[in-house]
Amino acid sequence: MITWKDFQRLMPWEIVILVGGGYALAAGCKVSGLSVWIGRQLEPMSGLPPWAVTLLACLLVSAVTEFASNPATLTVFLPILSALSETLLINPLHTLIPSTMCVSFGVMLPVGNPPNAIVFSYGHVQISDM
Repeated sequence: MITWKDFQRLMPWEIVILVGGGYALAAGCKVSGLSVWIGRQLEPMSGLPPWAVTLLACLLVSAVTEFASNPATLTVFLPILSALSETLLINPLHTLIPSTMCVSFGVMLPVGNPPNAIVFSYGHVQISDM
């Protein structure tokens, strides 16, 4: 068993704060209704074919997940994409499933996923190496 003192000394707190901040951002967007509002504002995309909406959604979440944790990105964007799909009369699964898969491709920056953050926190790998 590890003592509390050892745990505090060895715990990479910057990772906890980084991931926790992403969850807080996602929860704020969900509770405030910002996610649904953004989805409704994207109604002008109704002129695009469904495959183009899915492609744009995948590109967007792939870019955002490099700067926010994967669960936070999903928590923010899935309600937006769901509302967008309903507004555009597209089956939400055609947008949500590919977008969810694309979120797991965030491998460039430390915040992209927990293994990257852990490796970066030890200080042997710089951001330019990633």
